[in-house]
Amino acid sequence: MWMIYSREAYECGRIFLTAGQKQAVEEGKKFAQRAYADVWARDAALVQRVRNFLGGNFHWHGRLLQRGTDLEVIQTL
Repeated sequence: MWMIYSREAYECGRIFLTAGQKQAVEEGKKFAQRAYADVWARDAALVQRVRNFLGGNFHWHGRLLQRGTDLEVIQTL
């Protein structure tokens, strides 16, 4: 299992989740398992939010954010 932490959480050492956060993570996993990346990639507003999230928290995705296809961005999330 992999976990991706935001830059803020990692820098502050807040990588331990509360019970509410753990529940949100589990609900997010269930939601993601019911969706397909190619469907999500058709939602321009969602793709832009993902680009902003990745760019603001994971600097190593710079190339992807500027030149990646919508599907690549969603698959990265």
